[in-house]
Amino acid sequence: MRCLKVNSTMKRIWRAAEILAWAVFFAFAAALLALRYWLLPEVERHREEIVAAVARAIGQPVSIGAIEAGWLGLRPHISLSDVRIHDAEGREVLVLPSVENIVSWRSLLQGKLRLHALVIDGPRLIVRRDAAGALYVAGLKLADQPGDRAFSDWVLGQEEIVIRNAEIEWRDEKRAAPPLALAALNVRLRNSADAHSIGLTARPPAVLGASLELRAVLAGRTLTDPAAWNGRVYAELGATDLAAWRAWIDYPLDLREGQGALRLWLTLENGVPTEVTADLALAQVSARLAQDLPPLELALVQGRLRARALRDGYELGARNLALTAAHGPPLQATDFEIRWNGAGAAQRGAATARLLEFEPLAHLAESLPFPAELRSLIAELAPRGRLADAKLEWQGAVAAPQRFSARARFAELALRPWRGAPGFAGLTGSIEATENKGRVSLAARNAELEVPAVFPEPRIPLDTLNGEVDWERQGESGFAVRFSSVSFANQHASGNASGSYLYTG
Repeated sequence: MRCLKVNSTMKRIWRAAEILAWAVFFAFAAALLALRYWLLPEVERHREEIVAAVARAIGQPVSIGAIEAGWLGLRPHISLSDVRIHDAEGREVLVLPSVENIVSWRSLLQGKLRLHALVIDGPRLIVRRDAAGALYVAGLKLADQPGDRAFSDWVLGQEEIVIRNAEIEWRDEKRAAPPLALAALNVRLRNSADAHSIGLTARPPAVLGASLELRAVLAGRTLTDPAAWNGRVYAELGATDLAAWRAWIDYPLDLREGQGALRLWLTLENGVPTEVTADLALAQVSARLAQDLPPLELALVQGRLRARALRDGYELGARNLALTAAHGPPLQATDFEIRWNGAGAAQRGAATARLLEFEPLAHLAESLPFPAELRSLIAELAPRGRLADAKLEWQGAVAAPQRFSARARFAELALRPWRGAPGFAGLTGSIEATENKGRVSLAARNAELEVPAVFPEPRIPLDTLNGEVDWERQGESGFAVRFSSVSFANQHASGNASGSYLYTG
């Protein structure tokens, strides 16, 4: 009996669900038929209601010259011409020759004007930021107070907005910048709940560049809360003068000159840039990377740069980066990556490089944002030569690390004597080292050793120098050096050597 009662109850539930589904279907069909045969053919008679709905949606007075309606597939399509938007004082602030609206069925469910697509052709408008930082689009203030966000929220609530062949003038009163005019501007904005994607192309003034492209995929609820936005932004400038954009853009460095092309990828987390990648092809670059540094002047820079902020440090990397200093030797294309965390004795980091040419880098070191102790160390050692496939990891201050490990191949390497260690020039081979011990394998031609702590005539020229040298730290300030089967030759002597040397400090 209980089983029969359950079956009977389930049948009644399914029957009710079936009746409800048919009711929804017929209600939707009735609404569709009403729109098709009653409302849309008589749309001109409902001009006042439509104008009032548009005015409520954007929060400004609106007038419309003509209204036409039809269908695009299963969606109502409404065309507006000669749309004029006025400010609160009745002044005309925007004229739209043609506006195409494809109405979303969500409008019926939500009781608000929601568009599947909004297409605007040929608008001419002014975008302004006043001295207090408030934004105006064609006289429409995006937000008066933090809670006043009707217009911007309405924009983000539409499924798609397309602007074609626009002319926009940007006026930034907060920066006291001159007007910036963008022509042939095309914009496509797509919204889905809190996810938004935008694409923009435009032609800037000739003195600023040949083209401008912007694309972004972002997540956020309202334009009035920039700190809540996350996502990725891409920008491209073709044949541009980067320094000329300083009137409207805040660069992360003091860029004074730079001609060429640029592509930029930017990651935002809670409204803050956390990662930047840039493809560069620039000439005649002059930039100050920090307030206490002299300008970095480059005749040419090409390649990809990447920077990422860490919780307590940063990462900096490059791919196929080539530099030519305005007054110095060129740096061949290379890849490198540096990670730096902490400060003082708690510092730690790692660096890798496919190719490093020391002389060009040492020439630029004074202008690069290296720690002061690293710049001082570079000046003291005056490095020359090349490293290949280099890797370095360390803990502690870089000038006196508590721990480190390093390995690399080198060619034509030269360093001045430093803190009891001998100097050298023209060395070729490989090295592996830690804070306690290390090994150098040598295969050098036309080399030179400089041992001021051992010989009164410290420089010893060598036509050849081959073999292996091992060293190991002894106590706090001493170290032991061992070498076996080291062959050498110069104009005065040649031979093979093996032995050891103990330095006690």
